[in-house]
Amino acid sequence: MTDEELNDRFAQMADAVGKIADAQLGTQKQIGLLSDLMQHVIERQEQQEQEIQEIRQRQLHHDEEMEKFHQRQEESDQRFNILLEEIRFLIRQQRPQEDQE
Repeated sequence: MTDEELNDRFAQMADAVGKIADAQLGTQKQIGLLSDLMQHVIERQEQQEQEIQEIRQRQLHHDEEMEKFHQRQEESDQRFNILLEEIRFLIRQQRPQEDQE
């Protein structure tokens, strides 16, 4: 092989190495973009998980408040029924007196 052929082959090899290096830089840029995208997705997922946890906490608090409300309502209903029974009793007590007069 002549010196000229060796120089041509060396130039071709150098050109190929340069193309490979450019391709590698492009690949590294794409990997960097994918990494940034994945980091954004992870941050967004963590934010959504935190929002879901907050919603669950609010729902739990709401459920507890509703349970307390129902309990107070039941107690109020019981007091009302007792009062109603007392009123009926008093009415029955008054009827005999009215009948006597």
